[in-house]
Amino acid sequence: MHPRSFALLFLFLTVLRLAGQTGLPVITTPMEDRALARDSGPVTIDLRNHFGLSGVTGTVVQFTTVLGTFNVEMLATAAPVSVSNFLSYVNDGSYQNTIFHRSAKLSGTGNGIIQGGANTYALPPGNVATKSPIALEYNLPNARGTLAMARTSAADSATSQWFFNVNDNSTVLGAANGGGYAVFGRVLGTGLTVVDAIAALPIYNIGSGFTEIPLRNIVAGQTAVQLQNFVAITKVATVPILPTAGVTGSVLDFGNGSTNSNPEVVTATIAANELILTPKAGATGVTIITLVAGDAQGNAVTARFRVGIAATGAVALPPVAQSPAIGGNATFGVTVAGGASAYQWLRNGTLITGATGSTHTVTNVQSADAGLYSVIATTPGGTVTSVPAILAPVTTQKVVGTAYELNPNVLHPNGNRYDQLLLTGSAATFTADAGQVTRISYIDLNDDIVQVEFSGAGAVTLVLDAAGGPAAPVNYSQAVNYMKGHGSIYLADTNSTSYVSAFTVGRMTAYDPTGGYNIALPVSDTNRPANNGNAIFKAGTSYDGVADIGLLAITSPNSAFGGILSANAHYWRDKGYTGIYAPGVLISDGRVFLHDLTAFGEASPSLQVGSASNMRITGGNLKQDNNRAVQVSGFTSLLFANGTDSHGNLLSAQANQGRLEENGVDVTAQRVAGGPP
Repeated sequence: MHPRSFALLFLFLTVLRLAGQTGLPVITTPMEDRALARDSGPVTIDLRNHFGLSGVTGTVVQFTTVLGTFNVEMLATAAPVSVSNFLSYVNDGSYQNTIFHRSAKLSGTGNGIIQGGANTYALPPGNVATKSPIALEYNLPNARGTLAMARTSAADSATSQWFFNVNDNSTVLGAANGGGYAVFGRVLGTGLTVVDAIAALPIYNIGSGFTEIPLRNIVAGQTAVQLQNFVAITKVATVPILPTAGVTGSVLDFGNGSTNSNPEVVTATIAANELILTPKAGATGVTIITLVAGDAQGNAVTARFRVGIAATGAVALPPVAQSPAIGGNATFGVTVAGGASAYQWLRNGTLITGATGSTHTVTNVQSADAGLYSVIATTPGGTVTSVPAILAPVTTQKVVGTAYELNPNVLHPNGNRYDQLLLTGSAATFTADAGQVTRISYIDLNDDIVQVEFSGAGAVTLVLDAAGGPAAPVNYSQAVNYMKGHGSIYLADTNSTSYVSAFTVGRMTAYDPTGGYNIALPVSDTNRPANNGNAIFKAGTSYDGVADIGLLAITSPNSAFGGILSANAHYWRDKGYTGIYAPGVLISDGRVFLHDLTAFGEASPSLQVGSASNMRITGGNLKQDNNRAVQVSGFTSLLFANGTDSHGNLLSAQANQGRLEENGVDVTAQRVAGGPP
């Protein structure tokens, strides 16, 4: 038994609505990309210049309670005497290890307050030593979330006690109530969740003046108050907004989510409110620094910026991917270590007339603007070309650009539903409805009908080079006019639900209304694509049976994609990049399938992703017409497997004839695998 017991008289319990508050974390000045010289010294960034709290200019006091931590801004302009008085108690440590001794409803069922500053956390509770009373400063209403001085019926009687307004008490505690009650602070961010949690506790009359005390963890049959039943305030202290050397506590910290994507290039250390960037000896490259500043309630803001390290005359910060809405603008920029005297921007390896600055802006972006943008910079040592950045526009509409929805909600024999789009010009951007596939069709340069299918989150842009039409298909009996050209596919705003496939219309991939071949069943001796009786196929016609694609590029805000299923596609181009270009993108289900990849002329072959566990070439050999190395990333093994064309003809697995390079290093022997699929 404790020295003194208190009888428990249950009063009532209420749950109160949370209102929005100011004082949330904000980025005050964006973090800018930085280019540092190779082997240069540390660079220090003062984070106080970049992070803060919205609308907060006064001193911040942090309350640490048994139910959570929250922050309060002092309103010294409106109540200077009250603020000074309160802070004198804070600085003396008077409120450390005290309790909330009162939770009251001033009008019977509403107008709640929770009150503290009177009693210590002890059994029985002691009293906080008080100082001389102060004059009443009633200048602000007792709105929800404000902090006010408690007093007796005498106007100038406030000492150590204070209360939080759980409801809007502007009227009941206004001037008509003995001159009002002095508001001198306000709860910041979503700290009212803690205040509300305290106000929602059961209220008891335990005698000895504690007639409206909130208590916690009362168990059935309990007849005496235990120390742990009190709502303890363990600490009340002034804190800076950001961590500060020599000061315990802060409103924001950088503990959770702050990362450095490439510590082999730059080390990043946070010391109090400073970020220290130190280039690694001899290292070059680019890293992405992510800083997450959060408060005690989990409210946070995120700032990301790049740090590039390069030797003089090399690109330190290449252009970054852009995914503007159709009709928006996209700006690319480049930073060359030591500077450059001239610039020339390119799209898909073709010079852009007039694009000769260190930045290039594409205004009023349309589907046809999608592509890979790079820049050639002239330096005293010669010219240097950046790696390309993706421009892939987005839309919330089903389709924009030169295409339309031909047939919606078509039921496929496999049970899926798809929306059929038809391209009528050189480019279109489209999306997929939830739970459905969107298909768009065109004719490739070998006169095969190509189907591009997409499902999941994001937007897809199809762009045809050397576009012609619309015209009737040469190799098919169909009363539909198609555009013809060499298609490239650009995807943006994707996530792990996003899938894309590309294939041609053949006897294995087409529905057979005669029943000779069932597309929904596996190919077998009794279910042969050769028996497909669909009248779309012309007798005696020789079909290429493989889709010709220029490039498939992906940019994703969360670096995720489901899978790339293009085992029936041959990627090729004669300039710019060709193949699959999705640097940093995690392929969630692991599958990246393609038939083959060939670079002609000045093209650069690419198989670049962030991560893929099942990368395979189906019936191809990666032999490059221009003898260039295939630039690779994101996979440890490349399988050369059997494939088929779209008519079911076997394309046997071939031996690798390409050279694979990653960051300038030949990794062919480490990446190439073989054998059956």
